[in-house]
Amino acid sequence: MTGTPISRFALRAGASCLAIAAGLAIWPVGAQASATQESIVQDDKQLLYSGPAAREEALDDFAALGADTIRVLMVWNRVAPSPSSITRPVGFNATDPAQYPGWAPYDELIASAQSHGLEVILNPTGPGPAWASECSGSAQSRMTCNPSPAEFRSFIKAAGTRYGSIHRWSIYNEPNVSSWLSPQYVRRGDVNVASSPTRYRLLFEAATTALAASGHGSDQILIGETAPFGSATGRLSDATMSTAGFIRNLLCVDAKGRAITTGDCRSYRRLRATGYAHHPYIRGGSRPPTTAARLDEITISSSSQLFNLLDLGGLLGRINKGLPVYYTEYGFQTNPPDHLLGVSPTKQAEYINESDAIAYRQSRVRSVAQYLLRDEPLTGGFQSGLRFFDGSFKPAYAAYRLAIWVANARDGVTVYGQTRPAQKGVAATVEIQFHGFDSTAFKTIATVSTSTGNHSFTKSLAKRSGLWRLRWTHPSTGEVLLSRTATTTALR
Repeated sequence: MTGTPISRFALRAGASCLAIAAGLAIWPVGAQASATQESIVQDDKQLLYSGPAAREEALDDFAALGADTIRVLMVWNRVAPSPSSITRPVGFNATDPAQYPGWAPYDELIASAQSHGLEVILNPTGPGPAWASECSGSAQSRMTCNPSPAEFRSFIKAAGTRYGSIHRWSIYNEPNVSSWLSPQYVRRGDVNVASSPTRYRLLFEAATTALAASGHGSDQILIGETAPFGSATGRLSDATMSTAGFIRNLLCVDAKGRAITTGDCRSYRRLRATGYAHHPYIRGGSRPPTTAARLDEITISSSSQLFNLLDLGGLLGRINKGLPVYYTEYGFQTNPPDHLLGVSPTKQAEYINESDAIAYRQSRVRSVAQYLLRDEPLTGGFQSGLRFFDGSFKPAYAAYRLAIWVANARDGVTVYGQTRPAQKGVAATVEIQFHGFDSTAFKTIATVSTSTGNHSFTKSLAKRSGLWRLRWTHPSTGEVLLSRTATTTALR
């Protein structure tokens, strides 16, 4: 993410892996659906680091797209004093918000986002100031290395005191990635032993204690924010932990599902999380959503593994039972401009809609996410925006506003759709249109009403070979939206 270390190296390492070929998806029989999933968006560069005009333009965009919530990384060393010093500032009272110099961008963003009708998930995270590390070494290396839980607790208490209007928090970003939290492993004899899950557990406990002390004890507090991939190969300092491995170590559960009660797990206390946040990317946003996950990798196609781990943690008293899941960061990169990890802009639009349909079938998943409004300027970053860097639209912009996914079902096809910009709490009327290969124009073959929650719907129809789209007229502005075109070939 812009302005902070990212795990791009790990994404590129998996770029050569082959994806599984997939045809038209089959809509599962009896699938549970969620018509209340929120749409979370994030673009810290536009919202925090590009000035007031860019921030307001982005918030206007997010509101027009029909997003519900913005996720914002609150990077510790961007807020704290003397972040590059290995010596703690003399006389610094870390629980006093007035002693932190870097709040202004967050003050302005939170106020403006709320005036746009957007909720805010505040995501305090490392890297921290060098003086808050329990490691030795250079100032730069200390910023991610074993942050002090006590110092983090003070920082979170200051943030909680300052932002009384925020009631949704998520603790740390991608703690299973070394560029955010290190070391991931330590060497003990001839074995690499997981280190980051224990440190993250201490940081999360510190954060929940601080939020309770600053008046946020009943707020939503998400745990995780995990990346989907991981590898212990290469230099130990660069190793990234697999999602499933990280979660097992975090919850003190072994590979056979048994509770670990020795070592760092001896005095385990139930983690007071209200939900689990995850980034279910497919190979860094470079493969179809149905691509099979690698061992211990948790992507949108392998969400059941995440659910099972959380259920096991609930059964063992490590976390609350039935913890809901929030996808808080996700997207697909495009080529152009990314020639290594990008998919075509047309495929990006298709994959975003397919991902929404996949998440819709999982009632435990409470949100879907879109990472970036605009591409980052350098291809070493992310090009998963709904707009190119110059501001021009990708097909995904319109696909995000009016989503369609058509899948074969047992007795026909199932059309999934969502009208994100529709008025909250009021059902929208959508036309399902079809264009046979032997015809010359689209015709409306069904009219449906969306849910009043997130304006999604599914409709079962007879099998047809041809082209599908949705048509929706915005009742307030009169704007006519047409979805991208989906193609089906009827099963015989």
